[in-house]
Amino acid sequence: RLKGEKTDLVSQMQQLYATLESPEEQLRDFIRNYEQHRKESEDAVKALAKEKDLLEREKWELRRQAKEATDHATALRSQLDLKDNRMKELEAELAMAKQSLATLTKDVPKRHSLAMPGETVLNGNQEWVVQVDLPLT
Repeated sequence: RLKGEKTDLVSQMQQLYATLESPEEQLRDFIRNYEQHRKESEDAVKALAKEKDLLEREKWELRRQAKEATDHATALRSQLDLKDNRMKELEAELAMAKQSLATLTKDVPKRHSLAMPGETVLNGNQEWVVQVDLPLT
């Protein structure tokens, strides 16, 4: 009878240990999985932080390049405006010179006899007689 009770007690203890070991093993598995997922998450966060830093540097580099391009475009625009203004000034001077030349050459044949040697110059659609030996003053 004692042997039967002892066997029962041993059996109950084995069941109790099995019952206790099962949750303990589950808890160990849970902790192991949790640690693995935590490490993977930390690695992913580090990789994302690295990528974010890289993208941030690229963004600032692009902003710097855009500012330089804008400054360069502004400088080129200023140069173009200066050249356009200079070209307009030169066109105005040329028009004035043509007008002065037209006035001077138109008056030359009237002031001198036809016997003086002259040179015919074609200017646009008009033909002009220029007295070769006279200064145009």
